Formats: sequence, C-alpha cells, structure tokens
Amino acid sequence: MRNLTLEEISKAFWYKIASWQTNQAIKSFTNNHKNPTPFSLVFIFPHDLDEDKLIQSLVKGHATGIVISREHKFQIDKFAQAGIGVLEVNNRKKAFRNLARLYRRQFSIPITQVIGSSGKTTTKGLIGSVLKQEYSTLVGVGNYNSPDGVAFNLSKLEKKHEAAVLEVGMQGFGIMRLSSQMIQPQIGVVTCIHRAHLNKLGTIENIIKAKAEMVEQLSPNGTLVINGDDTNCAEYIKRIKYPGKIITFGFSKGNTIRATNVYYKNFQSFFTVKGKDFKFDCMMNTFGSYNITNALAAIAVGLELQVPIKKIQQGIARFSPIKGRLQVLSCPNEVTVIHDNFNANPDSTNLLLSQVPYLPKRPIILVLGDMENPRTNEEYARKVHYRIGEKIGDLTIGKLVAIGKWAKEYCLGAKAKGISPDKLSYYTNVDEAKKDLPKIVPPKSIVIFKASVTYCDLEPLIHLFR
Repeated sequence: MRNLTLEEISKAFWYKIASWQTNQAIKSFTNNHKNPTPFSLVFIFPHDLDEDKLIQSLVKGHATGIVISREHKFQIDKFAQAGIGVLEVNNRKKAFRNLARLYRRQFSIPITQVIGSSGKTTTKGLIGSVLKQEYSTLVGVGNYNSPDGVAFNLSKLEKKHEAAVLEVGMQGFGIMRLSSQMIQPQIGVVTCIHRAHLNKLGTIENIIKAKAEMVEQLSPNGTLVINGDDTNCAEYIKRIKYPGKIITFGFSKGNTIRATNVYYKNFQSFFTVKGKDFKFDCMMNTFGSYNITNALAAIAVGLELQVPIKKIQQGIARFSPIKGRLQVLSCPNEVTVIHDNFNANPDSTNLLLSQVPYLPKRPIILVLGDMENPRTNEEYARKVHYRIGEKIGDLTIGKLVAIGKWAKEYCLGAKAKGISPDKLSYYTNVDEAKKDLPKIVPPKSIVIFKASVTYCDLEPLIHLFR
C-alpha cells in the first residue's frame, strides 16, 4: 500500500486547489471530520460546521486536507495557517465515490460482494464471521449498501486487512454497476432473486438484468457463489455467462455445497454440510431454512479462501444476528420475542412465515407492519399484503396484529382463508396498538415482529416486553 498523490487523485475527480502548502502524504480518505484518520483527505459534507472546531479536529487527527463544495463559506486562510490543504469540487458525493474506486486499488486482497433480494446483511455477517477466524477482515457496516455506503465502507480499509466483505443493494439499472466498479470483487455472492424492486423495475427479467451488472466487474479468475435452489438465480447464471468458477449452494443434490440432516432446537439450527470432498456438521445461533442457505454461502466463501473447516464451524457458531434481523429475545412471563423489524419485503416475509410450523409448540402471535412505502402504487401494495394474509391463513396462530396503511390487507387475506375474526386485530399506527398488545399476548407465547422499519417501526412495541 502506498501514498496517493494529487496527480493520481486528479484522474479520479476534478478539483480546484484552494490551498495546498502541506507536504504531508495522503494515505487514506474519510468523511469523519470529527475523528479523521492520520494523513487522510477528509470530505466535508455538512454545511453548518463551526470552522474553528473543525480545524481543531483536523489538526488533532493529523489530517492532510479537506474536500469541500465550491459553494462554501470557509475562510481558506485559516486552514492554510493550520497546515490543512483545501480542495474544492463541484460534486462531493461523486468525488467521494471516485476516490473510493482509486483507493480500493491500493489493496491486493480478496473482496467478497454480497447481493440479492433478501439476506444480504445476514450473509455478509456470516461470511465476515467465518473469514475473521483466519484473516483480518473488514466487514461492511450495517446495511450500508448504496453506492455512497459502499464508498464509506471502502474508506475503512487499512493496511492490516487481508480480506473484506461488503453488501450491495440495488434500486434500479446502473446502481449495481456503480458499486461493483468501486469494489472490483474477487468473489460475488447472490443470496436469492425475488420480487423486491418489482414495483420499480416492472419484471423479474429486469431485476435479473440489473443484478447481473455485478458480474461485469467480477474478476474472470474469481468465483460466483449463488443460490442453486432459486429458479431466478438459475436464469441469472444463464444470462451472465460468467467465465470463472461457479459454486451453487442449497438443499438440493445438484448443488456444489448443500445442507442435509437439518433440525432446530431452542431457536438454533443444526445441519450437515456436504460437498464433493467434504462433510461436516454446523450449529448456528438462529433459525430458518433461509438462514441455513445464507450460512452455506458463507461456508462456500470460507472454503474458497482456504479457511480450515474447524474455523468455518467456529465462524458459523459464533455468528449472532444484528438488531432487528431475526433476533431471539427472552422476555418476562416466558415470552419469546422474535425481532425481525429491520426490513421486510413480500418474499422475506413469506420465508419467515414458512418457518412458523417448525417453532416450539407455543402460542404464536404475529405482529406485522407495512412492507411498502405509503406512497407506493396502491394496487400493488394492497395485493402483496393481501397475499401474505392468505399465507397466514394457512398457519396455526394465536393472533395476528396488523399495523399500518396497507396492513389491513393482511387481515382481509387471512380472513378469506378462514381465520376466525377474533384472531385478527388491525391498527393504523403503532401508538394505537400499544394499548392493547400486552393484553393480547399470553404467557409462554412466541411473538414475531416483522415490518420494514422505514415504513412501520415496531420497536416501541418490542420494548413493552423487555
């Protein structure tokens, strides 16, 4: 890893030098102006910063310089006197992403890129847990998977890192390409391809096409790890014609790596992993067949990067879901809360519901909020929520509590499938439900919270049971 020069940076993005008397090197970049890394180029995004406090932070952190908008109100002389260089740009976000692309090329380490309609954050966490048993590994923060989030995560790369794993989201054509150009992945992982973004892209074919942009940047000497049980992933493989190695994972015999002998106990998963030349057992501190497929993807990456099997087993066993991602919480009155309120789409919700029959035989209370933007296409939103209600109608549950603008459709769908109306409760918002929910939940129940937190935050209801 070597220092960056202004000449190299000029090829990444256009800038105007407002001040650059400093002889310090540029070793990294960041958008953290409060605690900048030494010898970094600091991108300043807020407009209302106290100039003197900013300079103090930059000097204390031994920053080399800053990148600011051309339409700033800073006194450049103050930065010059403090030995802080100043570059002015027209578009800070674009410059930040372009520098991330340049900076990534400083590292000759394998980076794994995780994409898919659901399971990205969990799979990234599992891969990170596996790789950390053998390598110093950078794991992308939270679900920072937009191009700006990818650039932020790449800025966290350090000399010590031997591997990295980042997730990438997709809202339309060109987004996946933009992120993948920055990452230049050695391994690409596709968790699944479902109907998320159908409202924006119109067809599954378009979703596949948009996600296929990753493979344009995937090293031809690298590896594609993809869900072999997903029919849309099968179409993805046909479309991309990837020349490198392809590893499929799932439960079916035709997969490169598969899970057998699956069983659940105390909200943990136990399974055997089989491949051409290996067979070993794993335990994971979460449940659900879809999480076993996520684990298989992580195991495939671990094997590809030559992590010993014993350490792969340790990595899977030591993984813990992040907040709001199928967290299992033990609460008073022997109530178990399953907190899956971080994100939701029709397919991920259906996958969760498919696991209800495998849960311990206790009263099941479903608390489901909206999955779609309140401003989305009404016909589409009503239809997808209604169909989930129909799915619920096929289950044995104690109660369905539906909350949000579209959530009434859950109740209508469940009722159409024969669920008794006295098992259905609908509220327009979380505050309304707060009054009744504690009375609805009997002791020893399993309460499942699922919604897209952006549209319906169920956290206040979860706190009722803590």
